[in-house]
Amino acid sequence: MLLFISARSKILPKKIDDLLSNRWFPALNHIGEFVGMDEKENKAITERTMQYIFNGPLRIKGVV
Repeated sequence: MLLFISARSKILPKKIDDLLSNRWFPALNHIGEFVGMDEKENKAITERTMQYIFNGPLRIKGVV
């Protein structure tokens, strides 16, 4: 089981990086262009996406 966890911790980041770089961010940029987002909006949504991926959903105080 330990080998599985160790291998997983090395393989998953590579797969996520590949998905982000080659699929998700290009798709996000394409959608942004399609709907007319400016560069500032596109950068903000990209940063929010990264926060979501690495930290989970945004938590709002007082909301369960």
